[in-house]
Amino acid sequence: MLIYDVACQYMINKDKRWQDNPILNALIDTIKNCKCCVNKRHGKGHVDTCKYRNCIDILEHVGRTHGERIESGWSRENGAAKVTCEMTAGNCHDTLSNNFNEANHQHTDGLSVFTLYLICL
Repeated sequence: MLIYDVACQYMINKDKRWQDNPILNALIDTIKNCKCCVNKRHGKGHVDTCKYRNCIDILEHVGRTHGERIESGWSRENGAAKVTCEMTAGNCHDTLSNNFNEANHQHTDGLSVFTLYLICL
């Protein structure tokens, strides 16, 4: 599942894009049936046919989401852009990986505290 604000446009040439990318090309058999959908907030700006074809609420095999929860992590990542914009590709990759890992760790810690809170109620 690809959730992207312009997924409808991105998916038009996905086969060519993915064949040109060595990592995605190696996974082409796995991801060839990848479906796309548009976040709830961004769907309002799409034409009706696109809106209904790519709506996250009505696609088969898609669970419910917060809508914009998927994008809420980007505000944290925008700060990393200032640091990584002049790095080499390897350093940039390592820095972003560390940043994402830290965010995931904090999220997991938050879930454990919340779960403990629910148990103690």
